Amino acid sequence: SLWLGRPVVGQRVTDILALVRALRNEAGWAGMRMWIAANGQLTAPALYAASMETAISGLFLSSPLLSFRAVTESEEYRHPLSNFVPGLLKRVDLPRVVGSIAPRPVVLAGILSGAGTPVAAEEAARAYGGERHVRVVPKAEWSGRGILAQLAGQP
Repeated sequence: SLWLGRPVVGQRVTDILALVRALRNEAGWAGMRMWIAANGQLTAPALYAASMETAISGLFLSSPLLSFRAVTESEEYRHPLSNFVPGLLKRVDLPRVVGSIAPRPVVLAGILSGAGTPVAAEEAARAYGGERHVRVVPKAEWSGRGILAQLAGQP
């Protein structure tokens, strides 16, 4: 898809936006707050979609990548090629995209380095600490009960 100039991440963002717009037009969903919860390789598309669609009220991202810069600084990276967009890092990186979503809340659970290892709290704070709408939690959670607990601010 990169050779064709249509990165997979863009196709995933388009799918998420189509779903959000369809739900907004569905009886019973109009006016309801919509959060997106995404895990692993789907966190970047969810983040991009939220930056483009204000109907998305907030994000819960489990095991998100710290930044694409972290990938470039890692000899062996574990982030999927499907989330790469040629030239993107020249213009923006993930922390800035998260910043653009303010004031809508974003929960980042279990942030990962470019090598796929957990990021220390200090490193996460450097990347996201200045953002008042962002809550960083150290442990990635991907169960309904765990997500709801973390959205409620419980450890």
